Amino acid sequence: MPSYVSKHASQKKIAVATAKQLLILEYYYESKEFVPVRILDTAQPTSCMLFTEHSLIVGADKFFEIDLSLFQAEEFLDASDLNLKPALKCHKLGSFPVGIVEVSQNPREYLLTFNEFSIFVDEYGRSSREKEIKNQHLPLAVHLIKNYLYVVQFAAVEILKISEEICNLTAGDSYRLGLTKFKLLGANAKGIFIEHDAHVKFLNARHLPDYDAVSIGSETTDNSRFSFTSSMVQSLDGNGSDSADLDHAPRVKFQQTDL
Repeated sequence: MPSYVSKHASQKKIAVATAKQLLILEYYYESKEFVPVRILDTAQPTSCMLFTEHSLIVGADKFFEIDLSLFQAEEFLDASDLNLKPALKCHKLGSFPVGIVEVSQNPREYLLTFNEFSIFVDEYGRSSREKEIKNQHLPLAVHLIKNYLYVVQFAAVEILKISEEICNLTAGDSYRLGLTKFKLLGANAKGIFIEHDAHVKFLNARHLPDYDAVSIGSETTDNSRFSFTSSMVQSLDGNGSDSADLDHAPRVKFQQTDL
């Protein structure tokens, strides 16, 4: 069940998704608890969420933006932008949103990831770069940490450094770390945590070798297609690391936005 906590100081909100609904909860100091303020029905399960200063952007069958004052939802991408035509229609082909991350705050820019590609847009849902990032492998989740985009796939983690030139002057070079039987556990301000080969490990892209490198260091396993270096991946083994009444919460539905 996906959930997301607002990082904006003026907001005390949490968004939680079920298979058919999206719940927005707000913290009340008087009762010292989070209380549902809206329940929204979704056509598809919510796959990703991001709080902005005044709204919540969510990915379900499409990307929607929910105004946090009026709790009205509308399609986030600008339908008049011809550069976004493939993204606006991909839900009809069974291609749905996978993730959304904030790339920069000034100017405000987001990266929206679908099954086949990722696109850069501004705060109004308009295309902000000339080209898209094409996915060679199906993404399951994305994290942007210190300008490094971590794309989690079935059998790998692909890493791409995001710069102003990406999708404008250059396509960018990605580094794909082949893995077998691994699981994404979470992320912090420096990297991502994965479970691999019966160990919890920490992946920090800043310690990656040059993209031109053919292989990486030691700690190999017979079933692994990628060799970890101790500086890049740290094993963490042995290190410390009353319900609301939803029936009475106001309900709204995403408006119909099929093109």
